[in-house]
Amino acid sequence: MIDSLAPIQMLKCFFISYGREVAAREGQVTMAKVNQQGIAAIQKAIQLISKKWSFPIISQLCYGPIHFNQLKQKFIGVSVTALRETLHHLERHRVIKRQVYSTKPVYIEYSLSNEGREFIRVLLGIRKWSD
Repeated sequence: MIDSLAPIQMLKCFFISYGREVAAREGQVTMAKVNQQGIAAIQKAIQLISKKWSFPIISQLCYGPIHFNQLKQKFIGVSVTALRETLHHLERHRVIKRQVYSTKPVYIEYSLSNEGREFIRVLLGIRKWSD
């Protein structure tokens, strides 16, 4: 089940199960008592953005849709293969979406999906919390 969840859904799963644990006991909550599925979900979401180029790509897409070659120019040192694999990885996990335009030559544009925008809000919350 966890493999089919988008990152934001994984985080929601974690916090819902965590919230139930808190509500069930009005005392101290330890990570050992938190639902294991919730822990696995949060770990998977963290792994998704910890790939070398994932977070820079997600950050760049916050500014709006962008073409593959424009992304390549933004990130010095990224190979075409690494960029392509990371984009496919993020698309598979529904963080970004890929739009293909039937022009000559074919134009492919990447943007944040709805789930990706929600994921950014979660990341901004984490950033605020860490300040």
